[in-house]
Amino acid sequence: EAAALQKKVFELIAGSRTIESFKIAMEKEQSKAWFSQVWIPNLDEIQTDTKLLFSPIPHFERTQQPVLVIQGTLDEIIPEDSHLLIASALDKARNLNYKTILLRGANHSMHHIGQSDFPYWSKLHSAYLTSIENWISSLSTK
Repeated sequence: EAAALQKKVFELIAGSRTIESFKIAMEKEQSKAWFSQVWIPNLDEIQTDTKLLFSPIPHFERTQQPVLVIQGTLDEIIPEDSHLLIASALDKARNLNYKTILLRGANHSMHHIGQSDFPYWSKLHSAYLTSIENWISSLSTK
């Protein structure tokens, strides 16, 4: 629920949501315990930033070079099926040289989320760098 409200904040900033619809959504959620953890800018000072509407999909639909897609399964920033959308776009480009890797328990920054022996800061998912290294090595053997 908190992530859904945060997404509405970014939709508002991007210009794809009206301030009226955001206020209604915000009012429905403001009694929740997590509400204070959601970043909500001063609504009187919001400036539209259409860069938030950018989609890389049209570019992937033309991409012919090798592509490695790594997505964390706990990414709250991009849609859960982004890797499938990218793969579909690469298929449309007839790109036969791409690989998709899902990192279980990783967030958008490829940091492992969950239990840690040192929980004071996040660390990269243990398979992240190895996945990149193995993919690069596989390209040099083709």
